[in-house]
Amino acid sequence: MQYCFVIPCYNHDIVIRDTIASLCEFNFPIIIVDDGSQASTREILKQVSEEFPLVTLIHHQENGGKGAAMQTGLAAAINMNMTHALQVDADGQHDLLDINEFIKEAADSPESLISGQPVYDDSISKGRFYGRYITHFWVGIETLSCKVIDSMCGFRVYPLAAYAKLIQNTSLGKRMDFDIEVMVKLIWQGVPVKFVQTKVHYPEFGISHFHAFKDNVIISKMHTRLFFGMLLRLPKLLAQKWNKKAMAEQPSNNELEQNKPEDLHWSKLKERGSMLGIEVLVFVHKYLGNWLFKVVLFPVMIYFYLTGDVARKSIHHYLSNMYKYKNNVTLTQGQLFRKGFKVFYNFGLSIVDKFDAWLGKVNIEDIDIKNDAAYQSLINANGAVIFSAHLGNMEVCRAIFSTGENKRKLNVITYNEHTPSFNNFLKKVNKDAAINFIHINDFGPADSIQLKQKIEDGEAIVIFADRTSVNNPDSVYNVPFIGEEAPFAKGPFALASIMDCKVFLMFCLKEEGRYSAYVEEFAQPKKVKRKERNEYFSSLAEKYAQRLEFYCRKEPYQWFNFFSFWQNKK
Repeated sequence: MQYCFVIPCYNHDIVIRDTIASLCEFNFPIIIVDDGSQASTREILKQVSEEFPLVTLIHHQENGGKGAAMQTGLAAAINMNMTHALQVDADGQHDLLDINEFIKEAADSPESLISGQPVYDDSISKGRFYGRYITHFWVGIETLSCKVIDSMCGFRVYPLAAYAKLIQNTSLGKRMDFDIEVMVKLIWQGVPVKFVQTKVHYPEFGISHFHAFKDNVIISKMHTRLFFGMLLRLPKLLAQKWNKKAMAEQPSNNELEQNKPEDLHWSKLKERGSMLGIEVLVFVHKYLGNWLFKVVLFPVMIYFYLTGDVARKSIHHYLSNMYKYKNNVTLTQGQLFRKGFKVFYNFGLSIVDKFDAWLGKVNIEDIDIKNDAAYQSLINANGAVIFSAHLGNMEVCRAIFSTGENKRKLNVITYNEHTPSFNNFLKKVNKDAAINFIHINDFGPADSIQLKQKIEDGEAIVIFADRTSVNNPDSVYNVPFIGEEAPFAKGPFALASIMDCKVFLMFCLKEEGRYSAYVEEFAQPKKVKRKERNEYFSSLAEKYAQRLEFYCRKEPYQWFNFFSFWQNKK
C-alpha cells in the first residue's frame, strides 16, 4: 500500500508549516494544492515546498473551491501510482496523532473509505454542530443506511482505485459539497465506509471558507440530485444491500439444518432497524410534511421487504391463504409481491400514527366507535381484559381511556426483548402517556398478582393473543384460522379467566383515512371447574381465531405478523 497526503489550501498560512512538519514524520509524499491563494500565502507555500522534500506543490491560478482542489490532488496521487490518499485540512483542526489509527484501519480494510467521526470540543459553534445533522439525515436517505455516522469530515483515507473508477463515470462537486458527494457516490459504487473517532478543534484564529448562504444552496442542490439519483439506482442499491446481508448472515449447513429461520419462534427473530431510523422517519413527518415522509418511507420499506426473507415469505403465506380461502383465488407471484409490499408499507405508515397516539394527538373525536353498546359496557366496566392482535393500531385506542370521566390506565402486556428500540422510543417520546407497557419476559405468580391488582383498581389490561408463549411455545390450541390450523397460546385465555372480570375484543383499523375502533363483548366472568378448563379455554381460542379472521378479512393489509404464523411452534 502506497500512501500520500493531499491537502487543499486556500489562504491557510498560519499553521501550514507546523502541519507539514508533523506529516513529514510519516515519510509519505505530501501533495499541497494551492487553490488560488493570495500572494503572501503563495510565498509561504513556496518556502514550505523548498524546505520539505516530500512536498509537491500544485497551483490553481484562481480559486475553484475545496472540491476542485481535492480532485486535483487526488488526480496527482493517482499519477504518482499511490494506492491510498489521506485527506487532511490545512487549517489545523484535525488531530494528526490519529493518523496512525486511520492507516491501521485502511490496512485492515484496503478497499474501504476510511473517514473521521468527529469528537468536538467547546470550540465548535452550535450552528455548525446542529447544521451537520441535516446533511447526515439526507445522506442516510440517499444511501439507504443509518450507518453513515458523518459525511462532512475532511479527514479521511481514499482508496484511489475506487476513486479513479468513480470519476470515470460521474462528476463531483467543486466546493464544500465534495466531501459529502464523493462519499455517497462511493457507497453507491459498493465501496464500504468505516469510521475512526478523531478529535476536532476549531482554532481561535482559524480561517473558515464556508459561506453560510452560498454553500448551503450548493449543498441543498446536491442533496436534491443525490435523492433522485438514489431513486434511479434504487434496485441496484437494494440488491447490493441484499447481497451484503446474505453474505454476512450466511449460516453453515449444520446451522441451517438445525435452525431454519422460518422455523424460529417469533421471539427469536431480532428486531430490525434502529432507534435512529425511527427518529429520522418521525422527524421527516413532523418537520418536513406527510408527503415527503411517504416518499422517504417508500425506499426504506422496499429495503426491509427485499432483505427480510422470513417476514416477506410469511406475509406471502398469509395473503395466499386469505385470498384462496376468502375468494377461492390463487395469487400469482407478481400479485403476491405487490400485495405483500402493501402490508410492509402500511406498517411503516402506522409508525407515525403510533407516535401521534403516544403524544396524545389522537382524541376520541378522531376515532369512529363501532358497536356503541359494547363500547359503553367497556367504559363502565370496573376493570377489564381486552384481547387484541397485531392488527391495525391498538395504540390509537389510548384516546378512549385518556379522556372524560372514565379516564384510566391502559396496561399492555409485551415481551420487551423482542422490540426494545421501538418500545424505548415510545417511552422517550412521552413518559406520561396513558399506556403502560408491562414487560413480562418470564411470566410467574407475582405477575398474576400484579395484574389482578390492576383489575381491582379498575384498570384495563390488553393482551395480544396472536402470539404464542415465549417460555412455553408448545402450550397452544391448534384451531382453524384462515384455511389452516394455527397455534394460539393457552396463556391469554387462562389469564383472562383468573382475572375474574369482563373480557372484551378490540381492534383499531384504519378505514378511508380514519381509525375505527371495533369493540365486542367476548366473555363474561365465569367460574370453571378444573376438569372443564381445557375445553373452555379451547373454545375461547377458537372464538378468538374466528373473530381475528373476520377483521383480517376487513383489512387484510393491516395484520402485521412478520413471522411464520402457521408453522411457528418451536
